[in-house]
Amino acid sequence: MAAKKPQRILVIRGGAIGDFILTLPALRALRKTFPDAWIEIMGYPAIGEIAHSRYYADSLSRVDAADIAPLFTPEGALPERRLAQLRQFDLAVCFWKDEPGVLSVNLRRAGIPQVLCADPFPPAKQKAHAAAHMLEAIAPLVGRGHDPAPRLFLNDADASFGRQFLAPLMAQGPAPVLAAHPGSGGKRKCWPAACFAALMEKAAERRARWLLVCGPADAKACEEVRENLPRVKPVMVEGLSLLHLAAVLSACDGYVGNDSGVTHLAAAVGAPTLSIFGPTDPAVWGPVGENVKTIASSLWPTVEQVWPSLAEIVRLGA
Repeated sequence: MAAKKPQRILVIRGGAIGDFILTLPALRALRKTFPDAWIEIMGYPAIGEIAHSRYYADSLSRVDAADIAPLFTPEGALPERRLAQLRQFDLAVCFWKDEPGVLSVNLRRAGIPQVLCADPFPPAKQKAHAAAHMLEAIAPLVGRGHDPAPRLFLNDADASFGRQFLAPLMAQGPAPVLAAHPGSGGKRKCWPAACFAALMEKAAERRARWLLVCGPADAKACEEVRENLPRVKPVMVEGLSLLHLAAVLSACDGYVGNDSGVTHLAAAVGAPTLSIFGPTDPAVWGPVGENVKTIASSLWPTVEQVWPSLAEIVRLGA
């Protein structure tokens, strides 16, 4: 007798922006396999909003809520309100390092009959891409052969926001609009700010106009870039929600950035993306997509080495 298809699926996923985006292929496989199921993502809503009501998720909840914390402790006692919410689900899929099995046990104790927990980090010896690894982890549920490229599905309102944000630049006449993000989760992952600035100046000589994406932790990197721009005056992109940033990037003609969540975001919305990787292995953690090119080197590449790749993906000319 065939197993009953789940009607309500809980997906638990923490992590930063890039981690979440690399989970999208697995989420897409769940949606395709169970198109009529209600899917809730328990994670960080500021990140999960890019998937909420945009194909992947029907609802969001907080993984860091105080009264959900017992779910992650041995024999944790959840309040009855939380137990009642969890009992509504008939499948839980957790992309969570759960080596002691605490989370799995507690989800079953809460009344969820089917639980699959997968470590989102590929084994070091495996050298599999993280997105493909997570797809393989849920293959018992969804089968194999799914596309491993993350994609975001923005709606019409999102697209309109992106176009409106770029309208003042577009009003200046036809020219490619590019975005640069010089920050990352750690300084060791950042191509030097002076190199970003030199690349931006070189592109501007071919009429490109620039946005400079500056997140909460990127103030120093962005300021260093601006200090090295004698001619280019980039439009600063600051204080946007992740969803609105995705909308802006989707309207750009190209993007260049480090190993960062924003780079994954640009690739997922389909912007021609150039990623520059230093200490991290892009074969495991790099952005994936048809319009993505990655330059990887243990020694940071020069502007002259990076320029042909940017010129190619944005068609600026040599």
